[in-house]
Amino acid sequence: MTSDFIQQSQTRLRHAPLLVRRIEKSGDKASSKSRLENEGLKRSISATIALLKRAQSLIERAEHKIVAQDERIRTLEDLNVIDELTGLHNRRGFTMAFKREVARTQRGLDDGGLLIVVEMDNLQRVVEDYSAEVGDSCIKLVARIIASETRAMDISARVNPGEFILLFSATPADKALERAQKLAARLNNLSLIRRCREIQINTSIGLKDYGPESRADLLLPPEVVIRKEEPAAAE
Repeated sequence: MTSDFIQQSQTRLRHAPLLVRRIEKSGDKASSKSRLENEGLKRSISATIALLKRAQSLIERAEHKIVAQDERIRTLEDLNVIDELTGLHNRRGFTMAFKREVARTQRGLDDGGLLIVVEMDNLQRVVEDYSAEVGDSCIKLVARIIASETRAMDISARVNPGEFILLFSATPADKALERAQKLAARLNNLSLIRRCREIQINTSIGLKDYGPESRADLLLPPEVVIRKEEPAAAE
């Protein structure tokens, strides 16, 4: 019994180094596998971080580009002074030009002139009875009449959907009134043929003269004056 125990002990002792080596080897394998997994995880995390940084950089560049484009658009809008539908000045263009003209008068470079407001009284009714396209045709027809009565030194504009303004600059009062009456006569006989029907275009005209003592912001109707924070109408 004792000899068996000793024999077993000796056998175990002889096999102990081999067992230790197996354990160490097994431990080495586990450690190596763990290191490989850790290294792979680190590489994956590094790649993800690099990708996120690149994505953030691209997003920041895109945001800067969008901001720059918005600024360019606002600049172009500020520079746009022509009404696309009629080819006349728009509200912004007229306000800028009128202020310059009044400043010239205040400096004594001319004696003033006449401001004429033309309102299409039945434009909304035309749009409702026919269509917006027919309404645009009426607007263009009125604009052509106004443009034909405008000299190179004058200013004409569409400042609202059915509202126009003319500036007869450097014109004596009697001559300006004569021209205004001629314009009114032409506008009062204006019509358009659509669907075999004659569409009468009704307009009304308001007059206001200006001179060296006049102020541009007080001469223009409130809805026409352009302020810095306002977008331009009829553009």
